[in-house]
Amino acid sequence: MVRQGKKALKQNSGNGLILVLVIAMVVTLLGVALLSTSYTSYMVKVAERKSNDTFATAEDGMDLIRAGLLNAESNAIASGYAKVLNSFSDNSTNTLVFKTAFFDRLQSFQTTKIDGSEAKPLFPNAMTNADGTKTIRYYSISALENYLPSVHAQGDSYTLQPTVVAGNNSDYGSAVQAADNKSVTLRGIKLTYTREDGYITSVTTDITMAIPEISLRRADIVGGDKALQNFTAIADKGLRNFRTGESGQNPDGGIIEGSIYAGMIEMKGGRFNVADNQSMVVGRTLLNKDTGERSSGDITFLQGGQFTQGSGSTLWINNIQMENNGTFVTQSNSKTLVADDLMYEGEGSVTLRGSYYGFGAEDTAEKSSSIIFNSTKKGMLDVTDIQSLLLGGRSFVQENVNSTNSVAMGSAVTAKPEQVAYLVPSDFMDGGKNPDVVSADEADARKSEMVDRILSNKNKKILHDNTLADYGISSASDIRVLTYTLPGDQGKVSQYYFLNFPDQARANGYFRDYFTAHKGEISRYLDAYSDLRGFEKGGSFVSSSTSIKKVGEGYEVTPGGENLKDEGEDYARRYMNLSQTLSEDNSDEESTPFWTYIKKSTLDAWCEGKEGSLVPVAWHVDPNAAQRRYNGNKVVYRGEEYGSETIGANGPTDGKMEVAGYCAVARPGVPIDASSLSGGVKCNFLVVDGDVNLGNGFDGIIMCSGYLNTGGAYLHLQQDGINHLRKSDLWNGTKNGSGLSKGDDWEMDEIVTYSNWKKD
Repeated sequence: MVRQGKKALKQNSGNGLILVLVIAMVVTLLGVALLSTSYTSYMVKVAERKSNDTFATAEDGMDLIRAGLLNAESNAIASGYAKVLNSFSDNSTNTLVFKTAFFDRLQSFQTTKIDGSEAKPLFPNAMTNADGTKTIRYYSISALENYLPSVHAQGDSYTLQPTVVAGNNSDYGSAVQAADNKSVTLRGIKLTYTREDGYITSVTTDITMAIPEISLRRADIVGGDKALQNFTAIADKGLRNFRTGESGQNPDGGIIEGSIYAGMIEMKGGRFNVADNQSMVVGRTLLNKDTGERSSGDITFLQGGQFTQGSGSTLWINNIQMENNGTFVTQSNSKTLVADDLMYEGEGSVTLRGSYYGFGAEDTAEKSSSIIFNSTKKGMLDVTDIQSLLLGGRSFVQENVNSTNSVAMGSAVTAKPEQVAYLVPSDFMDGGKNPDVVSADEADARKSEMVDRILSNKNKKILHDNTLADYGISSASDIRVLTYTLPGDQGKVSQYYFLNFPDQARANGYFRDYFTAHKGEISRYLDAYSDLRGFEKGGSFVSSSTSIKKVGEGYEVTPGGENLKDEGEDYARRYMNLSQTLSEDNSDEESTPFWTYIKKSTLDAWCEGKEGSLVPVAWHVDPNAAQRRYNGNKVVYRGEEYGSETIGANGPTDGKMEVAGYCAVARPGVPIDASSLSGGVKCNFLVVDGDVNLGNGFDGIIMCSGYLNTGGAYLHLQQDGINHLRKSDLWNGTKNGSGLSKGDDWEMDEIVTYSNWKKD
C-alpha cells in the first residue's frame, strides 16, 4: 500500500497525499482499538482481583466464626466427658449423660472479644423440656460478631445477619437441633464484607455442630493407660494365707511381688510379705448388690502368722485384727492407712516403723480410728522407730460386734477396763446400781427411771469441782444405756449406764480429768493389757482424741491435737473408690475391682460348658523357631487374625505354642487349681470367676472374683501379664491401651462443618 502510495504521488501528487492521510488514519484507529482492548482487559483483571480479594476476606471472616464455634464445641465436649467420668454407667446411660451435658454447656456458652469484654450468650433462650434437657432454637448474631475483627483496614467493615430472622428478634438466627440430638445447625449465616473503595461481597452458609459419638468403657475411665500397671494379684472376696486341705498344713510363707487387692486377708501361720515400694489395698468389696453387703476389708490373724509391709510400700486397710498371736510389721518409709482400728482381741505384736494414719474421724465406732487392747492376753505395740502416728478418731464401747449402739470414749489408745471411766457413778442414781440387773420385761421402764434419776443430779460434782452439766450431760441423749443378756439367765439383763458426751472436746476434757484423778488405776490397766514401747516420743503421736505418753514408769495424757475430720473424710472417699475401681479418684458403687476390668460376657462365653477347667485364651508364638517357646516374642489371642487364620479355642493350628493366658469359671465351692501353671509354662495371666488355689509359684497376674488361697506360694510381678491381658477380649476396656472413646481420632474439622455455601 505504501509502495502504491509513492507511485501515485509521482503520477499525481494531490491524490497521493489524500491516500497517505487515509492510510495513516487507518493505522491510528487500529492502534487506538488495540489500546482500548488492552485497557478494558486490564480493568477487568483489576476488578476481578478486587472482587477476589473481598471474597477471600469475607471467607476469612467466616472461618473466624467457625474457629470460634470450634472452641464452643470443644468446651461442650469437655463438659460432657466430665459428667460421664463422674457418673459412669452403661454406655446407653453414658450417651444420654454426655448429650445432656453437651447441650447444657452450649446453651450457657458465651463469646467474648479478644480483650475479654462484651461477653454474650451464643445460644440465647434455649427451651427447657419436661425432662429437664435443653433444646437450642436460636443463635445470636451479636455473639458471633465477637469472633470478627472490628475493622479489617481503614474504612473496611463486616456486616453479619441471619437470612431468616428467628424469634421476632433481628439479632437471632434460626438454630435447629436435630431430632436425634446428634447435632445443632446454625442456619443461614450471611457475612458481608465492604472495602473502603466500595467493593462488596458476601457469603452465606449453614454451620453444623455435631455431637461426637462416644463408646466409653469402665476400665478406660477409671484406670486409663496405667490400669493395673503394677498389680500381680486381685481377689475380690479375699486372700487366705493358709491351705484349706484336710491336712491343715500351714504355709512356710512366700512373697507377692507387685501390688495387691483383696477384700480381706486371713492369716493362719506362715509368712506373708508385701514387696518394697508396692501397694496393697485390703478393700471393702461389694458382695451383694441387693443388700449392700461388703467384705470386711480386715486383716485377721486367726492362728498366728507374720505379715510384713515392705519399705516404701503403701497399705490401705479397714481393720487390723490381732486375734491369735500374730505379728504385724511395717518397715521404714512405708505408709499404713487404716479406716477403723488396730484391735487386739488376743496376743499379738505390732511394730510400726513407717507412717501410720488411722483416718477414720467420724462419730460411729466403725468409722473412728483408735488402738484398742480388748483382751486380757497382753499385746505388744512398738512405735520406737515410727516416723509418724496419727489417729483421727477415738475408742468406743459397743453393745456387741454388730451393734450400732455404742458409747464414744475420750481416748485414742485404750485398754478395755478404761470403759469404767465413763460409767455413771451409782451415787448419781439415787439408790440404783450401775450396772443394774433387771428382768427383760422391766428393762425399758427401769431404763427410763434411772435416766431421770441421773439427770436430776446433773449439777452434782463428779470430778474436781465439775458437775455432769459442766461436761455437757444435760438431756436423756447424753446418757447411753448398753444392755447385755445375763449369762445363765435369759430372763434377766444387765444395763450399763454410760456418759455419752455431746462432742469430742468434752469427752476429751472429761478423760483428762478422770486420768488425773485415777492415774495409778489407768496405768495398771494399760500395763496389764498392753506392752507399749516407744510412747515416750509424744511428738510423733497426733490424735483428735486424748492420747498417752510414756513418762518413766508411768503415763501422762496429752490433749487432742488437730481436727483431722476433713482430711479423714477425703481418705475415706479414696479408700471406698479403691474398693470399687482400684482408682482413688473414680467410683462405681455397683462394681468391684475384678468386674471393673474383666468383661463378664466374654468370660462366660469362652468358659461355657467348661466350668471348673482352665481355658487357654492367649499363646506365645515364635514364627522363626522350629517349636514355639516363650522368649518374649509375639503373643496371639483367641479371636485374633494371625496370618491366614483366625485364632480359635485351641490356639494356632500348627500346635507349636505355649499358653500365655487362661480364664476359668469355678464351680461353687471348688477352687480352680493353678498349680499346673508353674514349671515349664510361662503363663502371664489367669482370670477366674470364683476361687483360686495358687499352690505353686506364678509369674504374671492372677485375678479372681472370689478368694485367692496362697498355700504359701509366691507370685512374681511380670509386667507382660497385664500388658497381655489388656490386649485380649477379656479386658473390659479398649484393647492395647485405654481410649476414652471410639472417636479418639476425631478431626474437629469433621465435627463443625459448612453446608449450603454460596457467594453473592
